[in-house]
Amino acid sequence: MKDGARRHDKVVVAGDFNSKSTSWGGTTTDKRGRVLMEALCGYGVFPLRLKEKYTFSKNGRTSCPDVISVLNKVNEMHVESVVSDKYSASDHLYLMHSFKLRTTRRASKFFRYVTKNLAPDEFLNGFDDTVEVIDQEKDNRTDRAELLQKSIERTCDVMLKKISGATNRKYANYWWNAKIAELRTQTHKALRKATKQRKKDFGNTDLLVTLCKRIRKQLKMEIAQSKARAWADFCKILEGDP
Repeated sequence: MKDGARRHDKVVVAGDFNSKSTSWGGTTTDKRGRVLMEALCGYGVFPLRLKEKYTFSKNGRTSCPDVISVLNKVNEMHVESVVSDKYSASDHLYLMHSFKLRTTRRASKFFRYVTKNLAPDEFLNGFDDTVEVIDQEKDNRTDRAELLQKSIERTCDVMLKKISGATNRKYANYWWNAKIAELRTQTHKALRKATKQRKKDFGNTDLLVTLCKRIRKQLKMEIAQSKARAWADFCKILEGDP
């Protein structure tokens, strides 16, 4: 599973793992299901959720031990997973998984502004001109917050280029930096190490879990500080042109 997730971008893992979890369709989560879920997520493989609550039936007892897990790229092609009502000679029922042959870019009403070559001084001058025009157009019922929002929107429409794209496309957050990226990598490594150790020896994971929590706490603190710095820089730009 680990090698497949590393070497290929489309991986499907299926089988009877004899474990229960609400993550893939069961009504309860047991210890084996929790450990399996942590192991799957550690490899970047995620289970598909069934519509029904069980895939195994015997003597009136039901459970959901059959799990199919996929990488994110396969998950984007997934349509649905259902339990078939066709006859099975086994205690396990047939599972029907539907996938699209390929993914297509979806038309999106969302867009973003290109700010790579933005000159703050020119943008603020354009904003001032826009405020004057809208201020003359507004009536007495228009409050200052609405005026500010309209001014920003119109200034962006006039001075910045729009780029539209698929809704599932990801862009870097404004607060992202190299230190956060490194802490995030360390957090994932610590989590995978603790998960592997738990599979080998359930009684010797406290130190690794503590280390993982400490690194994750550092990551959260750095993200909060980065957001605060970004907000402070933005306020300085606004205050610099009263």
